[in-house]
Amino acid sequence: MALALLTACRILRAGVITLETQPLAPARELLGEMSLELNEPAQALDQFEATLKKEPGRFRALYGAAHAAQLSGNRDTSQRYFRDLIKVCAHADKSGRSELAEAGSQTAASD
Repeated sequence: MALALLTACRILRAGVITLETQPLAPARELLGEMSLELNEPAQALDQFEATLKKEPGRFRALYGAAHAAQLSGNRDTSQRYFRDLIKVCAHADKSGRSELAEAGSQTAASD
């Protein structure tokens, strides 16, 4: 399984710059999620941040960036992305998503 993920990650990295299709999720966001699965949070954070530059406010990219920063030991960056995630969802229906509950508990812990 790990070898398959690593291979997929390499293929995606090779084509992510030139990929111009419109998938359900941006390629860099998917690469960030794969990097987290491979326990590479610093690389994951780079990919999520690249996604957010091109498509600001994406739920999965904000949560992924916050989580990757947290795993990298970068508390300030993690808190910033968790706060951004809460702001993006401030007027949304209360869905009970676990990501929002985590964002709320992480930002409350810093206050």
